[in-house]
Amino acid sequence: MKTGIRCRLTGTENGQKRVLTLSSVRTEILADLLGRGIQCRFVARGNSMLPLIKDGDVIVLSPYGNRSPRVGQVVAAIHPVTGRLLVHRVIGKRRGSCLTKGDNTATADGWFLDYNIPGRVSQVLRSGRANGFGLGRNGAFVALLSRLGLFLRLVSCCRVLAPLTGRKE
Repeated sequence: MKTGIRCRLTGTENGQKRVLTLSSVRTEILADLLGRGIQCRFVARGNSMLPLIKDGDVIVLSPYGNRSPRVGQVVAAIHPVTGRLLVHRVIGKRRGSCLTKGDNTATADGWFLDYNIPGRVSQVLRSGRANGFGLGRNGAFVALLSRLGLFLRLVSCCRVLAPLTGRKE
């Protein structure tokens, strides 16, 4: 059970009413820090990026600066309407926007403008040790498999075969 302070603020931005939750305020602070070139880290919640990122892993985000996200990179994307932070993989690019999708999800999140992607995952720490599979050069291959709907099937096969080979997942 999660406990904590719940906060709901309302205001207007560009003439539209906007609801700010404690979560969206944290997201705005994170985006501001990354925009200033400051590396950030936080604890991941959820399983949408399994097996690369597990619930409870520590994620290190590095700012993009003037660079643009590339296909295969795992990025921090801020939903323009809800203000929700997503840490998912870029599986497509077109004119200043990126299509993102969780490695462990069946459907893509949609297209995000590059300015709604303030940073990329530069490191994943699990039990204090770095887990880098899917962050480097093989990220583009994982993105291709994910976009074709094959990554989840491959991961499922590995989970079934792991006990037979005596190896951990």
